[in-house]
Amino acid sequence: MKTLVLFSGLANSIVYDFWIKTTGKSDLYESTLMLLPLPTNTMGTEIIERVLHLNCITRPFAPLWESLTGTPWHRSCALRTDRERRRALVELDALAAIALDLTAEELITIYRVQFPVLRQYERENLYDQTGRLVPQGVLALAKRHNIDIRQPLNVTTFPGPADLVGEVETPGLGVTGGIVWEDPKMEPRMKRVYPPPFTKCDREADMRQAYQTFQERLRSGDQTTTRDEPAVR
Repeated sequence: MKTLVLFSGLANSIVYDFWIKTTGKSDLYESTLMLLPLPTNTMGTEIIERVLHLNCITRPFAPLWESLTGTPWHRSCALRTDRERRRALVELDALAAIALDLTAEELITIYRVQFPVLRQYERENLYDQTGRLVPQGVLALAKRHNIDIRQPLNVTTFPGPADLVGEVETPGLGVTGGIVWEDPKMEPRMKRVYPPPFTKCDREADMRQAYQTFQERLRSGDQTTTRDEPAVR
């Protein structure tokens, strides 16, 4: 099971995705998979932790979590916000690059050349102060009502319709105002509050930071867990 989880983490990276594409094969068999390195040192532990945080989101995953971590599963074990999950995937990219003995710049080159659609999404995506990806419908409302998405939203002084704004608890700002919107693509259907300022992420900078952090951890043998010490801020 440990090997399967480790491979799952590597297979989620753009590095292994690119490597498999270069084989030119439409099917994968053991002979091909055996060429892929599976790290068993500190780096392997880092990969497994991220896979578990990304996938063990409900109680049925508790046996998997507990068998590989030795700690009880609870709901907060999972990475649940869009920004947290993106961070873990970026970290898996860096870990896979190190596993294949690639430099940070080679990782960036793979991203630039082979993943144009992902780069476009990264250029456009915005995240609110709760870590959620901001839907286009929210951005449209902000534009229509002249809401500055670069600044916190004060509900008490908002001059527009009262039902357009609400308050929500955020990790960084405490209770703050946000744009109320019901996303027809999300379940369960409910009105959610998206608090600005909305911010972008820089994937190339994040991959470089993660790569450097993991190299330092590998040299020192540090096995700090994802949630306690993420490689990307």
